[in-house]
Amino acid sequence: MRAHLDRKAEHSSLRAVWAGLALLTVQGGALAWLTWWVYSWDIMEPVTYFITYGTSMGVYAYYVLTKQDYVYPDAKDRQFLHYFYNGVKKQKFNVEKYNTLKDELASVEKDLRRLRNPNRLQLPVEQIEPNSHAALP
Repeated sequence: MRAHLDRKAEHSSLRAVWAGLALLTVQGGALAWLTWWVYSWDIMEPVTYFITYGTSMGVYAYYVLTKQDYVYPDAKDRQFLHYFYNGVKKQKFNVEKYNTLKDELASVEKDLRRLRNPNRLQLPVEQIEPNSHAALP
């Protein structure tokens, strides 16, 4: 279920990135068309200025809301997490329990690697670190 949610969130975040690229391409094409075929640069210069100013305000609003710079990989990761947690709510997937189980599994695997390694190398066994999984039945 986790892998399925990851794939869906990745697909949705990639779709959002490509949609952003498509919108920027359409905007650039429209401004070029208006500048060279419909109006002149004298008319379009203030328009492009205000479009640039509006974009700057949008990026600043992103910073104010998220306390992060608008860097594309970070914004994509943020979008991925948004889609992932929306999918988690729809599927009623318990992320906390999943993370706890993964942490316990990693701890047990670490202990197993530590216990197997000295036996192969014929070294003295190190003391086992006290872990939370030791209390499990």
